[in-house]
Amino acid sequence: MIVLVTVVWMIMSIIGLGSTTSIKYSQQAEGWKCCMDSQPSACSVNKQESNFTPPIFNSNLSEAWTGLVSWTPHSLQCPWGFEITYYNLTKLNKLILEEDTIKLEWLDIILFKKTTDFCVERLPKEIYRAAVCQPRLNTICNNSTCVIKCCDPQEAEIQSVGCLSSNISLDYKSISGSPADSPTDQVVISSVPPCGSIVFRYSYEYYLLTDGSLYEPETSITYDSNSYCLATKYQENFGAFVCPRLPSEIATVKDYFQTVGVMISAIFLTLTITFHIFIPSLRDMQGLCFLCHMSSLLVADLSLFTAYVYTPQLSKIHCFIHGIILQYSFLAVFFWLNVMCLDIWRVIKATAHSIPLTGILASDGKRFKLYSVYAWGGPMIITVAGIILDTLPKVPAYSHLIRPRIGERSCWLPSDKERLAHFYGIVALLFVMNMLLLGHTVIMLYKAGSAFRCFASQVTVSAFNRNHLEGFWQRLTLFILMALCWVTEVLSWKFPAPGVWFATDVLNSLQGFIVFLIFINSKKKREMVKQTLNGAVNTVSSAARKLSKSDDLVATWHVNTSSLSLSVNEEELRTKKSLTENQELSSN
Repeated sequence: MIVLVTVVWMIMSIIGLGSTTSIKYSQQAEGWKCCMDSQPSACSVNKQESNFTPPIFNSNLSEAWTGLVSWTPHSLQCPWGFEITYYNLTKLNKLILEEDTIKLEWLDIILFKKTTDFCVERLPKEIYRAAVCQPRLNTICNNSTCVIKCCDPQEAEIQSVGCLSSNISLDYKSISGSPADSPTDQVVISSVPPCGSIVFRYSYEYYLLTDGSLYEPETSITYDSNSYCLATKYQENFGAFVCPRLPSEIATVKDYFQTVGVMISAIFLTLTITFHIFIPSLRDMQGLCFLCHMSSLLVADLSLFTAYVYTPQLSKIHCFIHGIILQYSFLAVFFWLNVMCLDIWRVIKATAHSIPLTGILASDGKRFKLYSVYAWGGPMIITVAGIILDTLPKVPAYSHLIRPRIGERSCWLPSDKERLAHFYGIVALLFVMNMLLLGHTVIMLYKAGSAFRCFASQVTVSAFNRNHLEGFWQRLTLFILMALCWVTEVLSWKFPAPGVWFATDVLNSLQGFIVFLIFINSKKKREMVKQTLNGAVNTVSSAARKLSKSDDLVATWHVNTSSLSLSVNEEELRTKKSLTENQELSSN
């Protein structure tokens, strides 16, 4: 039995099946030796030169190949726009044998590439180098739209270390992120950017523009053909390698001003909220809704400040929590603005029909509870629904669902589709509702005619209540403010150019300060705040005076005690002295 196994193994070894490392090719391979047109004598007529022995490896790189090589003279001619580049043969840049053909495999900065279009030449001291044609981007891209791929146009990366044949389509977009047609002069070139360091960007972080450049909307950085290459994998575009750049000076200055603006906004929102908490007359139905609106905006501002300062330091779970808080708080801001517009519309409509104010406000407590359920519950439902969508399994049955993907690769909704479905679309719907409510309110006031003119002249009219009409103008101003801020926000999102939207982005960060100005614009509320502040100052002054009097009393007591003690001691000394004198007289 042992003899039979041995014989079978020998037969398999002879036919090439007994060893897993055996290579199935003949003992002679074809190679190319450089022979430039200007130096024809440099190429030997004998193709099998004993003194021309560049190192060659098997395809599995496990051992050097020692078979015969037929070195064919080859004059490497590069096409237009390409130039010869030399690679010294080392462990990284080497010749490998695949199916009787010698190929050049070299490391192009981040991945290995192979080609048969090369030649080898010998330098002094038995050093060999390979020549290969490489593109000159400045020449080729001068009159064409170049798209740079890390691998060849019909290849894709395999685990970011090699290339394999694959058919990849390119998706062009405008600078706003909308789909765009492919350029007619498109040229796809294989090249890796020759930068000192290189970083990876996922496909959702950039747009491939129709001029062949990459654009990062978050940083407003553009990468030209010399500073990026597209990385493709399994018939899809999954990212790009880029040369890292610092944000532009305008973007850096804008981020600084936005950070400062958000902090100023938070300070004034805190001040306005404090006034509403400590001034009972401000906490009517309108005041409570306004208080909730400001509280939501304060949480949103603090979340934005965290995003500006601490986002790079956040873990994935903290990034997810931060994104959820940001989404919920901003949605609550707009829901409460919608509530305020609805409430003022209700009051103006009732007063326009001469319903007594007591009847209008009779059920305010119950109504505020309903408002709270709507304004706090609406954002909660949207946020929780998004979390549930993210937890659903990624199977074809759910492929049509738009998941928020907050915290997946960023602390916010990653792309246009998610932002539109889970934020901007909802905000737009609320804005339309507010426009209808406020528009109808204006129509009712216009129809009131004389009553409105009386109100403007500060004449009391039974059909109208001054406080609620004043509240209407406050809501209208708030709506206009929020509309302007968020229209410019959407425009800067779709047409990102930091120089153009610098002022509007900084203005958006100051919303809390502008809300404070709207609040303090009312003379009546200024008087309330003034009286409260004066009362607080008087209380503090009175407490300080009482404390000062108490300190004076304690000091006086200590002084009197010391004087009394001193008087007692002097009296004791006089008594002792008198007794001593009497004793001396008695002895005499």
